[in-house]
Amino acid sequence: MKKIFSAIVMALLVMGCSSTKEMSIVGTWHINDANGVSTEKGEEEAFIVFSAANEINGSTSVNSFFGKYKYASENLSLSDMGMTKRMGASMDVEDAVVQGLNSVKQCKISGNEATFFDESGKEIMHLVKKSE
Repeated sequence: MKKIFSAIVMALLVMGCSSTKEMSIVGTWHINDANGVSTEKGEEEAFIVFSAANEINGSTSVNSFFGKYKYASENLSLSDMGMTKRMGASMDVEDAVVQGLNSVKQCKISGNEATFFDESGKEIMHLVKKSE
């Protein structure tokens, strides 16, 4: 009986750890910088929302974007992306964020901070999770 109980506890712990890791990206993330450009001077806050239903939306500081994502084992892929097409005063911020979204391949999360990396392993975006 002890062996069965131990096996069940271990299985629950393993399942709990893996689902917590996979769900850690879910939430609203403020984009601090993208491709070396600070988002502080953007017209609006630059942010990304990752839903539990694998949908993504947010703001590049000028335009809104939306799409789908897959996140597993630090690999992040975005698909079916679309966005509005307005012009604004902070197009340099917009361009840096869009370039980051187009080239992201990995996301490493540490606490309430996340870093996006491109295919070559270069850091391209830094984010901070917003309290909800």
